[in-house]
Amino acid sequence: MSQHPQFEVQHPEFIENMVGTRFGENGFSAGVAAWLEVAIVDIDAVHGVCHCAFVIKDQHLMFTGQLHGACLASLTDTAMPLVVYPFVPPGTWVATANLSINYLKSVEDGICDAYSTIESLGKSAAVVTTRIENKGRLVALGSGTVNLKQIDGKKLKGETWR
Repeated sequence: MSQHPQFEVQHPEFIENMVGTRFGENGFSAGVAAWLEVAIVDIDAVHGVCHCAFVIKDQHLMFTGQLHGACLASLTDTAMPLVVYPFVPPGTWVATANLSINYLKSVEDGICDAYSTIESLGKSAAVVTTRIENKGRLVALGSGTVNLKQIDGKKLKGETWR
């Protein structure tokens, strides 16, 4: 088993500001992540791992009683960029370019925990894998690529990106 590479933290404020926050609270919104109320539990600055989670609610279930797979895909899509932000310069935009999910087990209730890990980090892209667990069981595996673009000082939706 190989060890994951270590990365240089370039934006420590990101970790300080984000860990412990929940999408959808205090004006911190981001589409589906806010609807799921995804919490940023931890970002491991030594190994490049981000832990995000959400509590399954009735609104997340299909009529059959199982969690809709799009919730797990959205959790993965949320965690993948978050794990990269601390390791790129402030003012870098990180956006998912490619996402693949393998659903391994059905989920009905409890908490879904996502652990995203940087596998490779370059100047213009990073490759990230994500393990999603529910009640101690591995329920999905995700992988993808995020693009990196320096946009410091440019406007996004009327606000300056910091």
